[in-house]
Amino acid sequence: MRDVLNGQEMKQCDENTMKMGMLSAVLMERAALSVVKEIMERYPDDDTRILTVCGAGNNGGDGIAVGRLLALQGYEVGICFAGNPEKMTTETARQMKIAKNYNVPVLTPEEAFQENWDVIVDALFGIGLSREITGKYADIIKELNVYYEGAGKIAVDIASGISATTGEVLGTAFQADVTVTFGFEKRGQLLYPGAEYTGALQILKVILSYDYLWQNIRVKGGAYGCMSGFSRTGEGYFVSCLLYTSDAAD
Repeated sequence: MRDVLNGQEMKQCDENTMKMGMLSAVLMERAALSVVKEIMERYPDDDTRILTVCGAGNNGGDGIAVGRLLALQGYEVGICFAGNPEKMTTETARQMKIAKNYNVPVLTPEEAFQENWDVIVDALFGIGLSREITGKYADIIKELNVYYEGAGKIAVDIASGISATTGEVLGTAFQADVTVTFGFEKRGQLLYPGAEYTGALQILKVILSYDYLWQNIRVKGGAYGCMSGFSRTGEGYFVSCLLYTSDAAD
């Protein structure tokens, strides 16, 4: 049995964890460390040139932290900040300050795309995305997918542009080779077409409170997917789900 959450359920797990006294900065650092571990295992040569592409939200903060930690391991790293600086979350602004203090190069998309990179780390949009991606962000994702087609592509938590709940492509989406997701699999990573953009899915545990998950099943009769099959057919991915609910209290 595997528990599969939607975006809102995962956000509630994060919020519950912070209500227990865990700092958001600690969660972000642990998440970044787990991504760095995956990248270092896949690309052990520290001559590997890695670009982290980051938005203004907390997913972008994860990406900035990933860039800093990789730079401290000796990798040649660029942090491409594509978001609006005025809309950075508190934690993302903190991560940007730390990265600059460590002299990690922070580039605009225009500067970053003039260089060659061996690995692209996608941290533009996270599981909270609900709107269609348009404008400059759509252009950036298309550039990453097409111009850097031969580079390794790692998505942080979820491929940008994929709905964590439905698997829908919200305008356009980053084509990941690997997605490092935190806590639980997200429905949108297993449902078509999101599964095609997810690549190999690595689920890494960070400090989370699971109270919301069990409370939702016990009290509210929440439904969660128990995945009994996941295979690729000639026309795409086929996901076989057994959904269970419970309306009974203890």
